[in-house]
Amino acid sequence: MQGLENDTFNVGASSNPTKFSKLLKIIKQYIQKTYKDPDDMVKTIQQMKRVILNYPEKPKKTDAACCDANRDPDPDMFEMTVFAWQEDYKLIKSRMDKYKCNESNTWALIYDQCSTELKNKLKRTQGYNTAKSGNNMAKLLTMICGYCCQFNLLINKFMAIVVAKKNLYYFFHEAEQSSAGYHKDNMVMLKVIKEYRGAGLMIHFPNMLKQELEANGIDLSKATSEQLEDGKKTVCKKFLAALMLTGAN
Repeated sequence: MQGLENDTFNVGASSNPTKFSKLLKIIKQYIQKTYKDPDDMVKTIQQMKRVILNYPEKPKKTDAACCDANRDPDPDMFEMTVFAWQEDYKLIKSRMDKYKCNESNTWALIYDQCSTELKNKLKRTQGYNTAKSGNNMAKLLTMICGYCCQFNLLINKFMAIVVAKKNLYYFFHEAEQSSAGYHKDNMVMLKVIKEYRGAGLMIHFPNMLKQELEANGIDLSKATSEQLEDGKKTVCKKFLAALMLTGAN
């Protein structure tokens, strides 16, 4: 990308979460300025997840919106509802076409910002060829994130999770980094852990879960599956908040 010839997604000693987030932000801003209707693509980059677009369901004469007060089919209301559906259908079709085009361009844009070493690693990563054939830019970003944030043992999911957790535990707020940037980088690393199904390791604290449930008058041995799930989510949030605060500047 013009102006970023020396800014690349890299691996090894040249990589870190802050650099990854900074370059991703620049790419996002470039897309916002140069792409036509960039919102869906920007959302994909922010969430590292494809935007799901579905066509609206074609209305039926018996639908409530097509019936009168007596719930009898009304030809005029049906005609207006069909017209609105047709317009919505055209809008979704247009968004789908633009998204497909933008995703292809964004894949090339992001891939070109990868160092030669990273490109070689990506080509050997499981799932890369499938992602490439479908221009799945969100999947490409997740792979790049894993390598650039030094979670570079993607061949073995257990080792990937261990390395990811170590990086998260020893990640500290840099002096020149904003609080918002520090928070975002933490979230980026956590997202990689979740991608490789290691998030469960972040919430397995039986004693903390027991205390959380007891604080709400719930006996651990008698807790329902829903209560256990809610308790685990609360424990996870508190644990991550404490972890982030200990590294904050």
